[in-house]
Amino acid sequence: MTPNFWWQQRSHYRRLASLVNEVDKSICAITLLSVAKNVSFLCFHLFNSLYLKGNLWNSVYFWFSFIALV
Repeated sequence: MTPNFWWQQRSHYRRLASLVNEVDKSICAITLLSVAKNVSFLCFHLFNSLYLKGNLWNSVYFWFSFIALV
């Protein structure tokens, strides 16, 4: 392989890395908001498990849905 080939490959890699950094800067707030929403929903769901009342099927449904969420 010629040195020109490797120079082109390095140039393409640097441009792609720059693109990834720009996209990351653009969507980092959305990603953080999504993770925070999911964690708060899981905590709320787990908090509600402290007050479970009902029959066996309600408990089975609750734990199955909680495990599916996690």
